Amino acid sequence: MPSSTAVSGKSGRVIIGTTVSEVLEWNLNRTVDAIDVTSMTSAGHKQYIAGLDGADGSLTTNQFINKTGEQGTVTLGVGSTAASNAPDITGAIVITTEGIAVPVADKVGYSYDFVFNSTATVAVS
Repeated sequence: MPSSTAVSGKSGRVIIGTTVSEVLEWNLNRTVDAIDVTSMTSAGHKQYIAGLDGADGSLTTNQFINKTGEQGTVTLGVGSTAASNAPDITGAIVITTEGIAVPVADKVGYSYDFVFNSTATVAVS
């Protein structure tokens, strides 16, 4: 059985451009389009080929970024520094949605959705 190293999310980080945000949570979704190539000769089974790849994500932070609609670069890190088997994801993004939550008995939070404008590069140290 392959061994794996668990990594705590407590030291996750987000860098947008040169701004390091105090991040509460970030999520990343890497996708590949499935192109249907089913034909009458497919023996009754659906068939697909891989199409375009892409990525999108979201993050929640304590910091107001105010860059909705702007392009920039992002680094999504797992751990406070590059740790063994802890990936850093980098790429060009466009921030598509900005949200602000103002709870009565808690701190204000800022949430952002983004799409990668090119490849989401994953580097594992």
